[in-house]
Amino acid sequence: MTGHSYSVYNAVYVVAHALHAFYQSKSKHRAVMEMENLKFQDLHAWQLHPFLQWVTFNNSAGETVFLGKHKELNTGFDITNLVIFPNNSFMRVKIGKVDVMASPGMRVTIDENKVVWHHSFRQIPPVSVCNPNCPPGSSKKKKEGAKFCCYDCSPCPPGKVSPEKAHPEK
Repeated sequence: MTGHSYSVYNAVYVVAHALHAFYQSKSKHRAVMEMENLKFQDLHAWQLHPFLQWVTFNNSAGETVFLGKHKELNTGFDITNLVIFPNNSFMRVKIGKVDVMASPGMRVTIDENKVVWHHSFRQIPPVSVCNPNCPPGSSKKKKEGAKFCCYDCSPCPPGKVSPEKAHPEK
């Protein structure tokens, strides 16, 4: 089952449980005459809304599914890495999860050892291909029409000498 179909499955069951609770409550209160003639087609979303907050059940995966006070599904999500092979086939690898019920600081977990990066990604920041760092006593001044990493080194104004390399112009 894909992640999307799993979410749809849980959503359908949430609505089914809410409908069941709605109709059970109406059969217990038959004193209200207009409710006796209630048909499924006459049901409006606002009538079902109060029953959604009380829905709790265990799905076929054994997980408890319920809605929070704001009627959002309190469930977690898997974080997957899409690994693409040279023949353009791919594989989804679970690298972590989002658990909304976990304690703060543990709600998002990622196993960095399972992450597979594309070969074009590097773990270091790019180096300027235009020119080296400016020496102390000068600042970077962007070259008009050039790449963002290309700049001129201009002397610092009197009284504003930079003691560091690559100090940006202010």
